Amino acid sequence: MDDLQHETLAGDVRDVMLEWIRDLKSPWSLMSEDKQRAVVSSVQVAAHDLVARATAIIAARGFDSATVLLKELKIKDAIEGKIVAANESFYRDRLGERVGSPALIVFADPEDFAGQKADAEVDPDQRSLPGTEA
Repeated sequence: MDDLQHETLAGDVRDVMLEWIRDLKSPWSLMSEDKQRAVVSSVQVAAHDLVARATAIIAARGFDSATVLLKELKIKDAIEGKIVAANESFYRDRLGERVGSPALIVFADPEDFAGQKADAEVDPDQRSLPGTEA
């Protein structure tokens, strides 16, 4: 994992996980194309989740953080914003504790790290016949 790039982090993590999966006792080559695609999809979701969590941890430097969507912004004498977050107890507790109190906003978007170098490769169910490869 020492070849990670911030702009392709999710794809890099996915590739490492797929390399591990391909080396499991149940060989990748015995999986159907659909099964391989399902594994790729599951790993992709896990990689994006890992990156989102890692981004929050890195950005917060150990402080609690909440991933929110800035829904509205008004600029007059002061700047007022409306945020939207998932209705989960962690977010309710953390955000509720901060109403009327100072809080630090860290500008980090997990999507900044969600790129990849290339799509994951899957083996087609119908392989080429010898001598017909392109």
